[in-house]
Amino acid sequence: MRSLCAVLLASGCVPTYSLSKATTCDADVTAPPGSLAHHVLVGGPGDGTFAYDPPAAHIEAVEGAYDLSTGAFAYTVRYAEGFRSEDRITDGTGTLWRDGDSDLAYDLALVRRDGSEQGFHVRSVRLGCAEDSRFEDAVTGALSYESRVYDPDGYALDRRFDYRGVRVSAVGHVELDGSAQLEMALASGPYALDYTETDDGNGTVRRTFDDRIGIEAVVGSWETDADGTRTDFTRTRDGESPEHWEYAVDPAGDGSGTLTTDDGAACELRFTANRCMQSGCVGLEDGPCFPAVTMDLR
Repeated sequence: MRSLCAVLLASGCVPTYSLSKATTCDADVTAPPGSLAHHVLVGGPGDGTFAYDPPAAHIEAVEGAYDLSTGAFAYTVRYAEGFRSEDRITDGTGTLWRDGDSDLAYDLALVRRDGSEQGFHVRSVRLGCAEDSRFEDAVTGALSYESRVYDPDGYALDRRFDYRGVRVSAVGHVELDGSAQLEMALASGPYALDYTETDDGNGTVRRTFDDRIGIEAVVGSWETDADGTRTDFTRTRDGESPEHWEYAVDPAGDGSGTLTTDDGAACELRFTANRCMQSGCVGLEDGPCFPAVTMDLR
């Protein structure tokens, strides 16, 4: 006997995607924003196509499609005007099962306002409440990993990457509205790092940090949003007067600030395409400057 859909093909019957009543995780793994399954279920009629404006203020539109027959998918996340990134482009293939599980392989490109790009090859597998992803930098081949465990309020996140040759882990929780808090601590040889990062889910990210390398310590914070990045930190070295850096740059890396020391030295800072120059100095020399916290911060 032919299926009802086969009988109705001439009338335009097409396959649709929806979650079954019996899923492999008690939490709704498609509820947090950003995943392919979320886009298909929230942003379209269920036939795999989607085009919508998410609630997050820094995202203007999400548009693309998932072919329910072949598993091929492609979509673009377009960020709001003035935001530091312009587009997030995803292109790949895989399977979204109706029980909530998924297996995806795709290329991811982050396109910035200045035209530069950063690309990754990604493999992501979700089974039950657990999702594991592997990211390979398209240029350097550097690997990073991400694990999620979904719960009714969002998901616990463990992000692992190399920092100064040491594998570190940032852990925290992402809420259903996209807001998050992550913490990381590292102590290895001459290095010691401790930071807390918060994301409001609308594009504003703030990090407080305590970064120590041998005789040098950098303690402070940065905050970045659609308008750019504001940074405030103190750098101390054994036997030298502490340096206080305050500066702000726009998404193109242009901006200004000040450098002062406890013994009265001072300079004006000017950033052009993320390159720093100091001038009008008292007690210090004019010329290139090298802040301990560099761009691009995200």
